Amino acid sequence: MSPPLTAAAPACPSLPDIVALRARAQPDAWAVHTPESSWRWSELAERVVSASSALGSLGVQAGERLVMVSENSADTLVLLLAAQSLRAWPAVLNARLPLAELRRLAQCADPRWLLFSLDGSPDTAEHARRLEARPLEIEGLGRLALHCFNSGAAAEADAADIALLVFTSGTSGQPKAVMVSHESLINMGRVVGQARGTTAADTIDVAAPLSHAMGLSSAVPALLFGAAIRLRPRLSPAELVEAIARGSVQQASMVPAGWARLLDRIEQEQIDLSGHGLRTLVAGGAPLDPALKARVERAFGRPLVNAYGMTECAPLSRTRSGSETLPWSVGPPEATVEVRIVDASDQPVSTGDVGEIQARGPGVMRGYYRNEAATREVLREGGWFATGDLGRWLPDGDLAVVGRRKEMIIRSGFNVYPAEVEAAIATHAAVLQAAVVGQAGDLGDEMVVAFIELRPGLDATDVLRDELAAHVRHQLAAYKCPSRYVFVEAMPMGPTGKVLKRELASQLETAS
Repeated sequence: MSPPLTAAAPACPSLPDIVALRARAQPDAWAVHTPESSWRWSELAERVVSASSALGSLGVQAGERLVMVSENSADTLVLLLAAQSLRAWPAVLNARLPLAELRRLAQCADPRWLLFSLDGSPDTAEHARRLEARPLEIEGLGRLALHCFNSGAAAEADAADIALLVFTSGTSGQPKAVMVSHESLINMGRVVGQARGTTAADTIDVAAPLSHAMGLSSAVPALLFGAAIRLRPRLSPAELVEAIARGSVQQASMVPAGWARLLDRIEQEQIDLSGHGLRTLVAGGAPLDPALKARVERAFGRPLVNAYGMTECAPLSRTRSGSETLPWSVGPPEATVEVRIVDASDQPVSTGDVGEIQARGPGVMRGYYRNEAATREVLREGGWFATGDLGRWLPDGDLAVVGRRKEMIIRSGFNVYPAEVEAAIATHAAVLQAAVVGQAGDLGDEMVVAFIELRPGLDATDVLRDELAAHVRHQLAAYKCPSRYVFVEAMPMGPTGKVLKRELASQLETAS
């Protein structure tokens, strides 16, 4: 295994430090592939230096927030690294978001500049046009544009610790900017890279946005361990299947819905995977149902690792390759993180009981930028981070996630955990994915409502609805079974493929 090049660097190196080390150690090895071009490590390092100089000439300084609007591209990666080299705080916004939402998120960071990477992204170009952003030239990079968002934005005085801001809204829908430290970022890259057996000979596919923790959890380990990154502006099952089939990708990480769509493509096209080179398969970002896990493992002949973490604390745990895992297991905690399960008073619960998952370690965020109230709500005494997830310890010592605390449904006085119901529904062959939410009923009770997206080619009928209901009744107690099954053509999804349950819940409110 190629070790991360951190020994010769400072105690807490930055990613630009790592890139410079890699450029000296393996200058001619491939570092980045995109649909348009490929760069070697020496070329990547040169572009980071050039971009750093250009940003410096704009007055970008330590502690200043710099928001980049783009889809995955080599230029975006360079600009992120260049901003970090100045000890500025970069933040990436996904260009597929509507302009109003981009503005709301940018306001959380209060940047002076919005920087647009235009090549290969019509959405980015349209946002830049509407904001009348002016062209910006940086040697070695493609078309860029610059917009002054707040000319009076001041740099933070205590700047050295923060590597980047990552936007999240969680279940609340209220945007927050997570402050990720250099220590946290390097820790995540090291732990994930070692867990996946990353080497300098690998090519790692990155289709999840660099604006999201899932995209970063693939790209950062590649930088640390010297692997090549294959950046995709967005997930294209056809392109990814082709790359996998010809053996040019060694690692792939996606949300479960991404794996489901990939398998559908493989099965529909009857694609031969006998020559695939995938060694590491990872699912994360949403609950993984056992039936999908089994399908993936049959198709590729490799274990599908279920990884658990979040923007505020990553990585947290993962299932171990080659070991049998129980449903809903996310494996034991990583070596660098402590985990406890507590009641409403932050007191540990008995083994097997459900409580809130809390974690502490180097992966925990520094807080939400300029949002002290939200920070106090989740960062507890002793350095513990309250995840908002409900979980329990399984008999084998693994951690199981059963749902979100705020998504838990109370029906007839009993607690219903959506993840358990979704897993039962997903075992039906007709179901592509399911999402369960609560709907307010009489006397403070709640109804369990299941939204169903069927596999391609299947029709939503009353007969199928009755069949699904009977299928679930055979697996769950009566109080856990949905009162309603609602068929949808497609689930509302976030940029990474995570189901937006708050939009489903709002549909119920509108209809009631």
